[in-house]
Amino acid sequence: MRNRMRRQTQLAALVIALLTWSSTGAAFDLLFERVRGARALSSLYQSSEARAAVRDGLLFGDGSERIERQADGTLHVEQDRIYTRAKHPHTGRLVDLPQPWHLHSTVTLTPALRLRSLDTSLELYRSIDDAMGFAFTDKLKAVFDWRRVTARVSADGKTLIRNTWRAGRGVKTTSFDYPADAIPLEIVGMVLPVAVRAHIDTFEFDLLLPDGALHRVCARVLRTRDLTRFAQGYPLPAAQLRFGEELAVVDLWLASPIKHLFFPHHFYFVYSDARPTQLLAFWGGDPDEHLQAIRQR
Repeated sequence: MRNRMRRQTQLAALVIALLTWSSTGAAFDLLFERVRGARALSSLYQSSEARAAVRDGLLFGDGSERIERQADGTLHVEQDRIYTRAKHPHTGRLVDLPQPWHLHSTVTLTPALRLRSLDTSLELYRSIDDAMGFAFTDKLKAVFDWRRVTARVSADGKTLIRNTWRAGRGVKTTSFDYPADAIPLEIVGMVLPVAVRAHIDTFEFDLLLPDGALHRVCARVLRTRDLTRFAQGYPLPAAQLRFGEELAVVDLWLASPIKHLFFPHHFYFVYSDARPTQLLAFWGGDPDEHLQAIRQR
C-alpha cells in the first residue's frame, strides 16, 4: 500500500509538472506568425560558399554548401557530404572507408524561405563491412538501398510530394500537408537566421519530417562567446567552443512534454550574431550517435 501511494504521489507530481510546463510553453509564438508580412526573407542571404567538418551518427567526413541568390529572391542551394571514416560501434575505433560515401542535395527555396524543390542522390557502398569486420550495413537497413530522393511542392504550395528511388524496388511516391508554419527538416538551418536577425529570442515552429510527421519545437536564442555549457556531453573539440565575436545560439527541443520525456535531447545551431546567415556550428541529439557540423574557419 505504501509503495502504491508513493507511485501515485510521484505520478501526480509528474502530471502537475507537465501541465505547468505546457502552460508556460504557450508563451512561445509561432515564428512565421511573427515575421509574416515582412519583406522577402531570402534577402538575408547573399551568394556564398562554406565548408565544414561533419559527423552523422557513426559517420565522419566533410561537407560543403553553395548558396546562389537569384534576382527574384529565389535561393538555389547545393550541398555535398562526403563520409570518409566510420566509428566502430563496439570498439570506438575510427576506420577509413574503402569507398567514400557521397550525398549530394540540390535545394530551391522561395523568397519566403519555403521549400520549393529538393533532389538528393546517395552513393553508399557495402565495402564498409570489410573495413568494420562485420555487417555494419545491417545497422542502416532503412536507408542503405536508397538511391535518390526528390520532393516538390504542389502548385498551391500546401502539399509536399516526395519520390524515393530504392535499389530494385522502383519509385515510391508519398504526399502530405505542408502547413504554412511548418519547416521541413532539410532547411531548418536556413530559416532560423530569420529569428536571429529579428531578435526574436523565443519562438516555436512545426518541424516537418521526411515522412510527413509534424513535431512542434520550442526555440530559444541565447547570445554568448563561449559555447562550453551547450557542449556538455558531446565530444566537441575545446578549441571550437570559444569565439572572438558574439554568437547567437538557437537551442531547440520538443515542445510536447510527453515527447520530451522520451527524447529529452536538444539541438544547437550556432550563428554569427553580426552575420546571422553564417552558420558556424551545429550539434545535438543523442550524445552516443549525435549529429555535428563545424564550419571551417
